[in-house]
Amino acid sequence: MGTFNGNHRFDSAKHLVDEQFDAFKSGIQRVFERVMSRPDGSPSRVRQWSTQASDTIKAHPYLAVGIAVGLGYAIVRIARR
Repeated sequence: MGTFNGNHRFDSAKHLVDEQFDAFKSGIQRVFERVMSRPDGSPSRVRQWSTQASDTIKAHPYLAVGIAVGLGYAIVRIARR
């Protein structure tokens, strides 16, 4: 009879967490798809805006990071007052 070191329990807990996380992600994706498309199947304005924003960020990643850091700094300064 071998010794039990707890690895099996850890692996099964990790597997359970992975399954729950995947279920959560798929649920969020379904909600996102429902909100981002119109009933006739055409993309909504939010979808068009997010696609355009993603393309702009991919074209200018350093500028996007700079803007994000600047906005974060401004928000923190305002929130600390």
